[in-house]
Amino acid sequence: MYEESISIYNRNNLINIGIRDIEKYHGGLCPGILIGFKATELAIERLWNSEVPQRDEFLITISEKVCECVIDSFEFITRARSRGNLIIKPTNKRGIDWSFIFVRRSTDRAIEIRLKDAISPRKRLPKSKRDEFSRMIKNSDAHKLFYVKEKDEID
Repeated sequence: MYEESISIYNRNNLINIGIRDIEKYHGGLCPGILIGFKATELAIERLWNSEVPQRDEFLITISEKVCECVIDSFEFITRARSRGNLIIKPTNKRGIDWSFIFVRRSTDRAIEIRLKDAISPRKRLPKSKRDEFSRMIKNSDAHKLFYVKEKDEID
């Protein structure tokens, strides 16, 4: 069975990270892991085109309303949190925030990736709904899950 993976350089070593790798790191599979993976995959496509990024090239800005699962996904793929490249901003939004700003540090090019409103749960789902939602996210193309907007300036 084919599993999506993200290719990324950790210093000079090319590594491939799959959803199962993040699932092991996090301690289980959940929608947040999958959303973080798909958002990062889309950010790499938009900001690096066909290039393979270095882990230290990412700067990610999120709000305090992003669930920890998404943060674990970003951390496992990019190591942004442990490198000091994850910025968490306060917000007045209610419920879970599913928007993320990714910056390619070498070019300062930035994009905002936001889960589409029709897909976006605003609160924690019960277990039965989480499993169903996870399957839908896993089986969906990232382009159909997210809005993507170029950012003129880094927030």
